[in-house]
Amino acid sequence: MSWSVITDGDLSMRSAIREVFPDAYHRLCAWHLIRNATTNIKSLQFVEKFKRCMLGDIEVDDFDRKWLELLSEFGLEGNSWMLEMYEKRKMWAAAHFRGKFFAGFRTTSRCEGLHSEFGKYVSVLSNLVCFLLQYFRWLNHLRYKEIEMDYKSSYGETVLQTQYKCLERSAANLYTRSVFLMFRPMLERACCCKIEGKMRSGSIFTYNVSKYPRKDVQWYVTFCQESLKFGCSCMRLETFGIPCEHILYAVIHLNIVVMPTCIVLPRWTKSIKDAINAANASSSSQRDPAFVITYVTLVERCKRMVNVYEETKFSIGNNSYYY
Repeated sequence: MSWSVITDGDLSMRSAIREVFPDAYHRLCAWHLIRNATTNIKSLQFVEKFKRCMLGDIEVDDFDRKWLELLSEFGLEGNSWMLEMYEKRKMWAAAHFRGKFFAGFRTTSRCEGLHSEFGKYVSVLSNLVCFLLQYFRWLNHLRYKEIEMDYKSSYGETVLQTQYKCLERSAANLYTRSVFLMFRPMLERACCCKIEGKMRSGSIFTYNVSKYPRKDVQWYVTFCQESLKFGCSCMRLETFGIPCEHILYAVIHLNIVVMPTCIVLPRWTKSIKDAINAANASSSSQRDPAFVITYVTLVERCKRMVNVYEETKFSIGNNSYYY
């Protein structure tokens, strides 16, 4: 299993990652790079074009060409920061990360977001006992939110919005609610795609897919009839874990009405926890979202009742001299 790590570029962390996770895909945080670009070059036009080089869905050759154009346009051929960035390009340019799984993350915002949320529970004045109590309180809150999201994914009907109703319904039944909301725009964009040509080599079909209104850019979608596997030259499925519009259009072209399992990442599905629970031989009732959320809600309300009782008891005790 390969690891994927995103950091802000700290040298000590980079050394530690190389030692502990030598085979990890180490990526630099896009937000920190944009901030550094703004500080070192001080040009908004440069920052915009630098972002296109960093995050653009382009080939490695196109990246090198755009990089040379960027150096020439802003006269940065001898700039030390630009030279350093080019040496590190395999750690920040999306063209070099195609096919490496990062689940759509480009920044360290998730980690920093968790730090911000945890900061609402503790402060610099918290002692060790208070810290531990608040930490477990925060942890229970996260678990409750996860159970709540599981419940929303498992119950209720999704309103279908695309013209590919069968495929959309199949995806809604497979994916969790949050992942499905990221998948649906891909399905909507599939209507702008068109197959310009088709080749066959044995059981493998290759489709040349273009996207309206541009015909100068093409993607190559492969389909193996024997193993029922799809692949695309954009490699967005391998990078983000969600099929691209090019693959989805090939699926539609083949008149497939159910999401092929080869393009559905198991970790994004509703049933993944059931598989884990079955492997752990856990009780099904303890893992049922409806049962768990009812139990957790009841426990939370009981805690609140106890707190209200204790506060009332303390208040009456302090004011007993009035009676």
